[in-house]
Amino acid sequence: MEPLDTVQNYFTPINEENTCYTNGTNIEYSRLQNKCVCNEYYYGQDCGVPSYIWKTGHNAKLLPKIIRRRKNPRRVIYGFPVNHEFDLFETRMAMQADAVDAFVVHESNYTNSGKSKPLHFLHKLQDDNWLREYHNKIIYIFQDTFPPGGLTDGRIADAYMRRNLGQTAFRKRLKGFMDDDLFVYNDGDELIRPEILMFFKLYEGFSDPVGFKYRWSIFGFFWTVKPKSKFYKYHDFESAAMTVGFFKDFYDYDASLIRGSAFQDNNAHNKKLKNIYKDNGKRIDLFHCSDDAGWHCSYCFKPDGIRKKLLDAPLSDWPRWGDDPKRTKIDYIENFIRDGKNFDSTLLRGSSDDMLTPEKDLDFAPKYMLDHIQKYKYLLVNSYR
Repeated sequence: MEPLDTVQNYFTPINEENTCYTNGTNIEYSRLQNKCVCNEYYYGQDCGVPSYIWKTGHNAKLLPKIIRRRKNPRRVIYGFPVNHEFDLFETRMAMQADAVDAFVVHESNYTNSGKSKPLHFLHKLQDDNWLREYHNKIIYIFQDTFPPGGLTDGRIADAYMRRNLGQTAFRKRLKGFMDDDLFVYNDGDELIRPEILMFFKLYEGFSDPVGFKYRWSIFGFFWTVKPKSKFYKYHDFESAAMTVGFFKDFYDYDASLIRGSAFQDNNAHNKKLKNIYKDNGKRIDLFHCSDDAGWHCSYCFKPDGIRKKLLDAPLSDWPRWGDDPKRTKIDYIENFIRDGKNFDSTLLRGSSDDMLTPEKDLDFAPKYMLDHIQKYKYLLVNSYR
C-alpha cells in the first residue's frame, strides 16, 4: 500500500480557531461567519459527518461526544469476493477509490456449488484498458481449492472462501498495515457510500465493529424493496467493518466470522480480549453507523447473468431456484424483472406498478450510475415494461 497522505489534504482552515472538512463545508460563507457552515447533508462542528451517519439512531447526540479528528488519515482496506459483477465493480472503483487505499478482490476457479469456472475478473483485469487507473489499488487473490464438505454443505464452502480472503490478504499479501487501519468486508453486490468510508478514514473514537443497513434491490434499482416490508432483508445492522487490530484479535483474520456476533461470545478468549481493550480505553460494541449506508443490488445483471448466478448459487442457499429448469429460462427471468417478482413470485415492492424512479427518489441508485445512465440503463430503467 502507498504511504498515507496528510489530514491537511481534507480540511481547510477558516481562521486561527476553526478548520473545516472541505467537502462538507461552504468555505466562503464559513469565513464570513468565522465558523464551519456545513453544506447540505453534512453535520458536526467541523462539518465532517455525513447525514447518512448523523441521522441514524442516536448518532447526532453520540458522535460529538466520542469522535475526534485523526492526526493522519487511516488506511481503508476493502475486501470482497467477485464472480461476474463487472458493472457494480466499475461503479465501486469510481465511487470509492478516493477513500479506499487497497481493494482486496477475491476470485476462485470454482463456483459456490463446487463446479469449475473461468476466472472472469482476472481476465478482465489483465486487459490494461479496463479500469487501468485503479490497478495500483487492487490486490487480487486467487483461490484454487474447494473444501470437500462444501459439495454437500454450502455453508462450509462460503466460510472457506471468506476465510481464505481474510487470512491470505493479511498474512501474505498486504504490507505495512497498522492495527488502527480499517478493514471493510462485504459482498461484490454491496456498495457503501464513499462519504461514509471517508468519515472512517478521517475520524476515530467509534466502537468496534461497525454495522450497516443497505438499500436492498433485486434485478435493478427500480425494484428497491421497501424497508418496512416483511420481505426486507436488513432489519438488523450487519457487521461489515472494523479496525485491523480487532479483526486480528477477535477473528484471527477470518472474514467468515464478520457477519455475526462471534465477538459477543462469552468465552475465555473474548473475555480476556475485552478486558485488555477496556484497559486501553477501547469499547467493544457494534457501532450502528448508518441505516442508509449504500446499496445492495441482488441479481443485478442482465437475464443471462441472473441465470448464471442462479446456477452457481451455493448449496446453503435454500431454496436453490437454479435447480428448477423453469426458473432458469431467460424468458421466465425477463418476466420476473418486468413484474417485480422474486423467484417465489413475491412482489418486491408490493405491486407491479410501484417501480422506483429517480423522480420518486434521486438517491435510488449510485450517483455514478445515474451520471452514466445509458451504460447502466438496464439497472436503472425496467426495459421490459
